[in-house]
Amino acid sequence: MNNLQRLSTSAVSVQDSLQAKADLNWIADRWGDLQARLVPSTTPNQGGSRPAPTSRPPLNLHVSNLLFEIEQEARMLGHVLSEEVPGGWQPRSSAMPQLLRDVAEYHGHWTTQPDHVAVLFVEWATDYRHRVTRALENPPNPQYVGPCPTCPPGQGDLYVTPRTRLAKCRNCRQTIDIQQQMQYVQQHLENRLMTLTEIRTALTILEIPHNYATIRKWAERKRLVPETGNLYKLTHAIQLAQGNK
Repeated sequence: MNNLQRLSTSAVSVQDSLQAKADLNWIADRWGDLQARLVPSTTPNQGGSRPAPTSRPPLNLHVSNLLFEIEQEARMLGHVLSEEVPGGWQPRSSAMPQLLRDVAEYHGHWTTQPDHVAVLFVEWATDYRHRVTRALENPPNPQYVGPCPTCPPGQGDLYVTPRTRLAKCRNCRQTIDIQQQMQYVQQHLENRLMTLTEIRTALTILEIPHNYATIRKWAERKRLVPETGNLYKLTHAIQLAQGNK
C-alpha cells in the first residue's frame, strides 16, 4: 500500500519516505556494477600456465556479501508485502534488481507503520545506499583478457580497465583494441588452459558471457573437467556456454 496521505508516524516524513524509495532504486540501477566487482583481477602470467591463486578467494567476498544481504532483505520485505497488502502483492519479477524496484514502489506501506518499523525501513535504504557507494568508489580491478600477441608465449598478459576499449600488456606495455584482442582469443586460445575466473573473462570477450557461479557449477558437476590442477580447457567451456555439450 503506497498511500502517503495517511502517513501518521512522527519519526518519518513524506520526504523521508520518498528518499528511501529513491535510495532503493539507486541501488537497483547499480546492481550490474556491483556484480561486475565480484571477480578480483588475476595476477600476470610468469610462465606457460597460470595456477589458481591460493591467497585470493575466487570472488570479492565483501561485494558478494553485500549483494546477498540486499537480496535477502528485499525478499523478506516482499514476503511481508504479499501477506499484508490487501488483495495480495506480487512483484513483476522475483529476480534482482527488479524485485528491489518493486519493493521500493511500496515504500509507503513501510513508512506508515509504527515509528520503529518506519525508521528501520528508511535507515536500511540509507545505510545500504551508502555501503554500495563505498563499494563502487573503490577503483575497479583491471581484468585479464588473454596473452599478448606480440610477446613470446608465456611472457606477456593483457589487462583491460573496465569501461575502456584498450588493453595493455604488463610486459611490453603495448596497447591493443579489445575487439582485436577478442578476435585473437577466438582464433588462438580455445585450447588454452585457464582458471575458472579467467574462463569467465574469456567468455565475456567472446560475447557468450556467463556468470562465475554458473561456471563454477559446471566444474562442481564435472561438466567441466580440469586438465591439470585447477586449469580447464577454454574450448570445453565455450561448448558449454553455447549449449553444444
